[in-house]
Amino acid sequence: MGCLAAGVRALVLFDDPFAHGYDGYYYALQVRSLLSGAPLFDDTSAVFWLLAAVGWVLGDVVVGNKLVVCVLGALASIGGSVAAWRWWGHRGAAAVTGMLFALSPLHLSVSSEFVKNAAGTAVLAWLLAALAGSERSVRRMGVCIALAGLGLAVHKLTGVFGLVMTASVAITWLPTVRRRQVPAWVWGAVAVTLAVVASVGVLRVVDLARFVEGLGRFGRRMSLLDDGRLGWGEKLAVFGVHAAPLAIGVLAWRRRREADRGLWWGLFVLSVAATAPGLPMAYDLTAWRLVLMGFVPVGLVFGWAASQRAWLGVVAVAVALAQLPNSVSGRQQREPDYPAWSDWVDTIAHRVGDDEAVVAHRGLCGFLWAETGRRCENFRPTGDVSSWWRVTYGFGSAQLQPYGPVVRLAPGYLLVREEAYRRFADEHDYILLEHALNPYRERPGFVYGPRAGGSP
Repeated sequence: MGCLAAGVRALVLFDDPFAHGYDGYYYALQVRSLLSGAPLFDDTSAVFWLLAAVGWVLGDVVVGNKLVVCVLGALASIGGSVAAWRWWGHRGAAAVTGMLFALSPLHLSVSSEFVKNAAGTAVLAWLLAALAGSERSVRRMGVCIALAGLGLAVHKLTGVFGLVMTASVAITWLPTVRRRQVPAWVWGAVAVTLAVVASVGVLRVVDLARFVEGLGRFGRRMSLLDDGRLGWGEKLAVFGVHAAPLAIGVLAWRRRREADRGLWWGLFVLSVAATAPGLPMAYDLTAWRLVLMGFVPVGLVFGWAASQRAWLGVVAVAVALAQLPNSVSGRQQREPDYPAWSDWVDTIAHRVGDDEAVVAHRGLCGFLWAETGRRCENFRPTGDVSSWWRVTYGFGSAQLQPYGPVVRLAPGYLLVREEAYRRFADEHDYILLEHALNPYRERPGFVYGPRAGGSP
């Protein structure tokens, strides 16, 4: 199963020599900066040190990042399989959960593009494996707490998932344990984990802003299934994420007096969180990342189903295998058009000075920064913008030329001074002026920006 997970991700990641996904060059930039001795972005995830080590050995951070994703996907699949086997003691359950972790289009999406998520998911899978039976082992609970701390140090979202599962099990475990039975190192693991939770850059207070801002606004949700972006397998997986809380809730209630009740209630909380209740839904928002993480409870509940009825597991794996080509091609088609952009990024490097910066949409921005060395921002810059340029999308040269010089890059793309673009935007009311392809929002506080004094 580990080989299958790694192979599927290799098909997606190595179809071209460019970094994968909209965040691909964000990771490449940060790893390159670490290797040069000065982190570029204020992102302290522990996974960057792993990526830097692999990139240094290979001499290519883009290839290194891709290989790490393949390994992390394999580790997550194996961890999910071990978790199901230890949870239910059934080989069929282990096989089904491992296969679904390997083949799920949601896991493929979140792991292939977001390396921190991939690392956090791998830690979460092995944490779930360690939690099984932890009510009867003080030492194992200490290992779980340490894994929860590692998960938070790697990635906040998946780390919180692991923390929820650990807390759920601990609530049912602690009343059965006397204080003198707990080794000192377990209390040390608790202290370190709490320190990680409180540390700046791992779980910041400002990160809550993205949730608070969206509470009470449902926005688009299931309508996303009809916009043509998702394949049939992905739509089926999203439906499963939204159906999982009901199934897991019933199972958790039926096991409320059994030894594994903490695991079931924790899994129920995770399944509800994966539906992103009350949050606005769009592919570039946190809510979608939560939905992608829904493969964890779905995979485990199908593993349990396989332990009860083998044919349910066979059907689940058959469906996962059937949608595999669709999932792989969908991921390849949805990534940014880096091959086309590579034909004209040099034009920007020649026009934009070394001490100047560029505004461009997500995906293109990281690519420009990585390929040209010119600082780029995919948000509306604040303060003095006299040294800023902008790559616009969807506007014609005739529309922008009255406001300043225009450089044609490619069909749909123009390079103009930010000051000229601001004057143009102030005088018109086009829908494209408030579109993600023409960044119009200022950088939110919870988004990692360049470190003070950081430079390309």
